[in-house]
Amino acid sequence: MNRSEMISRIDENKIWDIIIIGGGATGVGIALDSASRGYKTLLLEKGDFAQGTSSRSTKLIHGGVRYLQQGNISLVLEALKERGILRKNAPHLVHNLPFIVPNYDWWEGPFYGIGMKIYDMLAGKEAPKESVIIPPTGITSRDSTDVRASQHPDVTKALRYMWDNYSSLELSVDNVAQVVGFSRRTLERLFRSELNQTVNEALLSRRLERCCELLITTDTNVSDLCYAVGLRSREHLHRAFKRTYGITMQKYRLKHRQA
Repeated sequence: MNRSEMISRIDENKIWDIIIIGGGATGVGIALDSASRGYKTLLLEKGDFAQGTSSRSTKLIHGGVRYLQQGNISLVLEALKERGILRKNAPHLVHNLPFIVPNYDWWEGPFYGIGMKIYDMLAGKEAPKESVIIPPTGITSRDSTDVRASQHPDVTKALRYMWDNYSSLELSVDNVAQVVGFSRRTLERLFRSELNQTVNEALLSRRLERCCELLITTDTNVSDLCYAVGLRSREHLHRAFKRTYGITMQKYRLKHRQA
C-alpha cells in the first residue's frame, strides 16, 4: 500500500458516506462491511493497521462463551451469531480449534459440562461440534505431536512459532531466527541437523498441510488458497503442491470429497 497515493485519493474525493477513525480489528471490519455494501468508505489510521490492541488479542472467534458465566445471554447470542457469519464468509480464516478444559474439583465436571451444553444449545445449528465430557479412562498421556519430533528446545520453539503464524505473508526465516534469538545461519544449521530440512522447507510443509485441510473442508477457490496459507504466489503453491502430492489441488479436492 502506497501511503502517498492513498492520501492523494482522499484529496480527490471530498464527500464520503462513512469515515472510520482507527484501523484496528473493529475499524477494519466496519470498513470492509460498509464498502461491501456499496458505501464510499474512508478509514483513517495514524500508524499501522491492527498494531495496537488487535495485535495483542488471541485471534479467537470464541462466540462469547465467557459471557455465559456472567449470565449475559443476549451478548452470548449476538457473539454466536457473528461467529456463524464469520465461519460462512471467511472459512479460509476461521476454523475449528478444539479445547480441553481440565477439572480439579468434583464440582467442576458438572459445572463446565452443563455450561457447555447450554452454550451448544444457544449456538443451535451453527455449533461447529457438540461438546463432550471426557472421562478419566479416556485420557492418555503422550508427547505432543503438534510439532515435528526434535530434542532441541530452540528448534521446537521455532516450529511452534511457525505453526502459529504460517498464514502471515510477512513470516520469514529472519522473523523466526529473531524469535529464538539465533542468527539465520545458526537456525538453518540447527534445522538441517535436527530435521534434515531448511526452515523454509519446514514452513512450506506446514502450509501445504493446511492447504489440504482447506481443500477438503471449504469451498475456497483454489487460486485464492495461497493467501490463506501465507503464500504470495499462486504459481508457487500450485507447483509445490503437485511436487509434494503428485496431483493438482483440484484433483486432490475431488478425490477426497468423493471418498
